[in-house]
Amino acid sequence: MPAGIPELLGGQLFSLVAYIGPGADLALISSAIGLIATMGASLTFLVLWPFRLLWRRLSALTKPAKDDAAAGS
Repeated sequence: MPAGIPELLGGQLFSLVAYIGPGADLALISSAIGLIATMGASLTFLVLWPFRLLWRRLSALTKPAKDDAAAGS
């Protein structure tokens, strides 16, 4: 970079390049929270899936079978 450009900008060249704005931290935090929530939900689903399957199979065994002839259809 030529030596005269930082002086023309009042010595603020590197400060202007480094400034990313006030919304960048909020965007980063919200993205991180969304990623953590998604990973937590998927982990919870994977852990609970075998128990849900077992619950459905056990409840299907204990329910009485429906008889279509007795229903009059």
